[in-house]
Amino acid sequence: MKNWGWVVLLVLVVCIVWWSRFGFRIGSPALSCLYADTEKKIETICVDKLTDNSLVKSPLQITGRARGNWFFEASFPVQLLDNNRTVLAQIPAQAQGDWMTEDLVPFTAELTFTAPAGDTGRLVLRRDNPSGLPANDAELIVPIRFR
Repeated sequence: MKNWGWVVLLVLVVCIVWWSRFGFRIGSPALSCLYADTEKKIETICVDKLTDNSLVKSPLQITGRARGNWFFEASFPVQLLDNNRTVLAQIPAQAQGDWMTEDLVPFTAELTFTAPAGDTGRLVLRRDNPSGLPANDAELIVPIRFR
């Protein structure tokens, strides 16, 4: 009977360690991420529920997490482009927490648009770069399809 206590404790410890390391991915149907390293361990920005060629319609709700250095004054630009790279919608994504950090910060944005004639496009999330220095530029591009 005493052995079961140790087994239960061990299982709980393993679950807690697993959740603290990978928990935000459990239950997430899809993520599109930009990584700071080739091993894909350091996420700089992730968009929830969108992967390459996801079907989208208006209004498009965008949620995710980005490092604090993607924000300037708690926002960064988001654009929705058609297959000709015409801007269909643009809006700043807004931080949903303290953005003055190096940690991942939740963000949201809602894009309202008229569906284009073509059926493909791209969602572009750009790191806000008030300095204008090319070294500070970064973007996550997610190819999408329109309904």
